[in-house]
Amino acid sequence: MKQLLQKIQTAFLLLSVICLSQSAIGQCGYDIELTSNDLVIQGHIYNTTGYGPDVPQNLEWYLPTDGSTFSTEAAFQMTAPAYGECSVCIDYKVIQQNGTECSEIICKAITLVDPSFVCDASFDYADYAGPMPIVGGVDFNNISSGPFTEFSWDFGDGTVDSESTGSVTHVYSESGSYEVRLIVWSGTAQDCYSEHSQTIEVYVPDNPCDQLECVWPGDTDGDGVATLADMINIGVGFGMEGPARSDVTNDWDAQAAQDWNMQNASGVNYKHFDCNGDGVIGINDIPAIHSNYAMLENGITSSATSAGAPISLRFDVDTVVITEDNQYLEINAGLYLGNSEEEIDNIYGLVLYFDYPKNYTVETSPVAFDYNENSFFGDLSEVLPLSRNTFDAGQMDMVITRKGGNNISGQGRLSTLKFIIDADIIDGRAENEGEIFPVGINLVAAVDIDGNPVEITLPEEPAGVFFQNGLNSTRTVELIEDSKIQVYPNPANDILQLKISDELHPESVEVFDILGNRVLFSEMNENQIGINVNRLAHGVYVLKVKTEEGVGTKRIMVEK
Repeated sequence: MKQLLQKIQTAFLLLSVICLSQSAIGQCGYDIELTSNDLVIQGHIYNTTGYGPDVPQNLEWYLPTDGSTFSTEAAFQMTAPAYGECSVCIDYKVIQQNGTECSEIICKAITLVDPSFVCDASFDYADYAGPMPIVGGVDFNNISSGPFTEFSWDFGDGTVDSESTGSVTHVYSESGSYEVRLIVWSGTAQDCYSEHSQTIEVYVPDNPCDQLECVWPGDTDGDGVATLADMINIGVGFGMEGPARSDVTNDWDAQAAQDWNMQNASGVNYKHFDCNGDGVIGINDIPAIHSNYAMLENGITSSATSAGAPISLRFDVDTVVITEDNQYLEINAGLYLGNSEEEIDNIYGLVLYFDYPKNYTVETSPVAFDYNENSFFGDLSEVLPLSRNTFDAGQMDMVITRKGGNNISGQGRLSTLKFIIDADIIDGRAENEGEIFPVGINLVAAVDIDGNPVEITLPEEPAGVFFQNGLNSTRTVELIEDSKIQVYPNPANDILQLKISDELHPESVEVFDILGNRVLFSEMNENQIGINVNRLAHGVYVLKVKTEEGVGTKRIMVEK
């Protein structure tokens, strides 16, 4: 015990002198070397004079904190108890060639660094690949690792940036070679510092768009396409004026344009809202969108959530009977935003699209869009409503944007969709004496005047109307008044109660999903029965009741 305490005391005395010089050579002609990887320390003793044996004949490795020996070999590997500075000592004895003995203790300290606190600066780059052309633009991507909290870009042309941590686009005004440097560091207790440099080659071509960012007619938001979503920016800047362009056209081509002194919250300059280049943002800019039109797609950022105000499409009737007197049918559906329980707050523009089964419709005029001037959005002096139908895709795009310079709140019916149905087509497909016409609503974006998303909840299922086939029936099909059929509870998750007026004589009940597939059938000879719907999936269904006096339908909801 006395020897162990003496070894610890000796080690601490040596640490105060020897550890100040990590390259100090022992008096017996030997030295030690330590390396580390995470918490693992490796060390060995070696001869520095060339005289005597390669390693001492007797040696003990130990930690000065406890004095206990952990190795007696010339080389060792051990795991340290913690990160930070760790000291390792060796107590050795060597017999020299002349027979004399020499012994000493050598201690050295090594700092063990937690890999999670190590900074490594790095970046990659590529030519600018954004939706609007930027001549001389380079996209830099910060791929540094470690707990850095500070950073600085030096783009090599006298420009620095300490705000863009991730991706940053820099525009060079001249062709040439530029040395780009990224520095990352941390000022915390676990300090880290690293820098990385690369030399890049930039080519700036000689064309009219070198100095002025180009405008693509119809693309007001810079996403590289002209869609009805671009109408919202026309509404935001409606009536604003700025520098006009020369040699303008609505052709899809880059056009040099002087910046206006205004930009939106996303940083898009108002010159892009002036699609036709006449220096005024207004109705005359809309034809450029039509000329270069692209359909709305799901890839566009959506503000649909499960927590926002609801948006829905509701047909004005549940059932239509097809007869010889109504070969072409006009079926109306209302677009509703919000409801009496939840209004939509501070909205400026709404863009969405509907998908419908085109094969049921008349190709020359399958669907029309009528804006409701009495809606909370405002009358036509305050609103720009527009739609665009693509029959081949069975899709109608629609936009409603204000142009009054302020957001609006409220709820109610915004517009009416009018579908023109070919009854002969419905008749040919209605094997079960009926067919469902489903229309899905797909929200693309709802925004306020600053372009911030406004949360809206989409319907879980398409809207639908049931077409009852009266052409191939052996008897005239009459519609039963809605009040004579009651279903409850609705929504249901187990047993749905069906009650029919006593003056009617029921024959059967059927349930169809929104795609027209019959999922349940039951004969019915009483005026009140319970229907088990617990095997049906969550969603909207159409319940069809057949009686001697006619048929009736009800929309039901199954919840899980």
